[in-house]
Amino acid sequence: MDLLRASTITLLASVDPEQLTIREISDHAGVFHRYIPDYFGGKAELFADVYPTILHNASGPMNLNTSAIKPELVRAARLAVWLSANRPDGVPDSDHPIYRTIINTLNEFTKLDEATAILLAERLVAGVVVLAAFPDVVKRGPIDIAAHAQLEQRIIRLLAQDTSN
Repeated sequence: MDLLRASTITLLASVDPEQLTIREISDHAGVFHRYIPDYFGGKAELFADVYPTILHNASGPMNLNTSAIKPELVRAARLAVWLSANRPDGVPDSDHPIYRTIINTLNEFTKLDEATAILLAERLVAGVVVLAAFPDVVKRGPIDIAAHAQLEQRIIRLLAQDTSN
């Protein structure tokens, strides 16, 4: 089971959940593909099993002075969207380490009150989910994620200035 989990985490770093097959995972792990349904119940339950680890890996330190969105966050968002659409129980419960990291970063960077930081964290995560998973819903053609990140930074700075007055 640990080989399958490790292979799934490794492969999801470069393959979208929709494209990743149980055969690819089992081949990478060096085990028979029937172990996935036997041990986990199927692809969706295997992905749900590794979801907390993927969230934890994506929740490392954040830098609000950069315009880049961490690739790990985009991958976690894509997995969450896939789980929501393909698993009867949806996205598994977790301790939401990404929210906590964003909230802590916002508090350190801006001194926002906890309630505002939580709302802003939810807004930022929702933006990443939409931009990562459904870019064509927003507009046709490439989305300038750096410009969106810079806009969010300006909003955060304005909020920080407002709370310091």
